[in-house]
Amino acid sequence: MRQLVFLLFFITSVIHSQQFKTFTNYTGYLPETISQLNPTGPFKDFKGSAVDLDNIDLEDLNHITTSVLALDVNGQVSGLGVTAQKDDYTIIYTFENYMEVYDRNDKLFRVGASIEIEVRVKTRKKKLNLSDLFSVAIQAERNKLSGSLTMTAKGFNPSKVYGLFNINSSIDKASIQQILKNVGILISKLSDKNVALDAVVLGHKSEDGSL
Repeated sequence: MRQLVFLLFFITSVIHSQQFKTFTNYTGYLPETISQLNPTGPFKDFKGSAVDLDNIDLEDLNHITTSVLALDVNGQVSGLGVTAQKDDYTIIYTFENYMEVYDRNDKLFRVGASIEIEVRVKTRKKKLNLSDLFSVAIQAERNKLSGSLTMTAKGFNPSKVYGLFNINSSIDKASIQQILKNVGILISKLSDKNVALDAVVLGHKSEDGSL
C-alpha cells in the first residue's frame, strides 16, 4: 500500500491543465503554501465535536491525498496536470495525511501532516509536461528548463525528520532522486506509531470551490 501511495505522489494520469485562475475563482483545494487563510477557532469535526490540534494522533488522520498545483508569474493558480508555456512557474507537489475540520465560521480546513516539494521553473519552451517530477527532470536534462527545488515537511516533530531537508538545489536527476528517497522515508514515518505529530493547518477549501 505504501509503495502505491508513493507512486501516486509522482505520477498523474491527467496531463492537461485547467486555465490559470485567481484564488477567488479557482475551484479546488488551496494549500497554505499558496494561499493562507487564518481560521477562526475552535475547530470541530463533521459531527460537531471539538478538535484540538495539540491532541491529534496519527490514527485521527483519515485522509490521504496527492496533488499538483502551479502558480504563474501573475500569482494565478492552476490544478490537475501542469503543461507549461513560455513563462516562469512555481509548481507545488504535495502529499497530505489529514482530517477535515470546520472553524467557527464553518469554513472547511485540512489539518495534519504534509510533504511538499516546491519547484521554481524558468522555461522558454512551449507545451512542457510538468505534471510529475520525472517529467521535470527529463525536461531539465534536455535543457528545456532551469530552476531550483526545495522540500519541506509540516506536522512532523522536527527531531524525528531532521537531516532529510538539506536539499535546496538546481533541478537535475541527482537532486530529484535524493528527494524521492527522502519522501519515501517520510511517508513510512506516517505509519510509525513512535513518530509524534505536531499537526498543523495544511490548507482550506477555495472560496467557490470544493475539497
